[in-house]
Amino acid sequence: MRRYAVPRRYLDDALDGVAMDLGPVTFATFDELYRYCYRVASVVGLACIHIWGFQGELAKQHAEAAGIAFQLTNILRDLGEDADADESTCRKKTSTASATPWSNSDGTSGMRRSVTSCDFR
Repeated sequence: MRRYAVPRRYLDDALDGVAMDLGPVTFATFDELYRYCYRVASVVGLACIHIWGFQGELAKQHAEAAGIAFQLTNILRDLGEDADADESTCRKKTSTASATPWSNSDGTSGMRRSVTSCDFR
């Protein structure tokens, strides 16, 4: 970690993500789901770009976003596989999702998704 100046917080966040995976995880909001995805996926990419010798802060934003996208894709894949096996990654059938527009101070924008009442294994 010292050799490549990988911030210690990435390791700490990854360990927090491992701890979250030890039991069922409940997300009441997309922000909570985002935090989980960040801890189990984004920090891997963030650590890797330090090893690869990134240049510019934009690389960090892309690494974080890619980790979130990969983990959300994994969750969606698991939901499909579980449905085929008559199991449910999302154990509560009352789950709902919504999307609302958001914008950052830097002018970027998109849709914020919200997942409620969903317990993931």
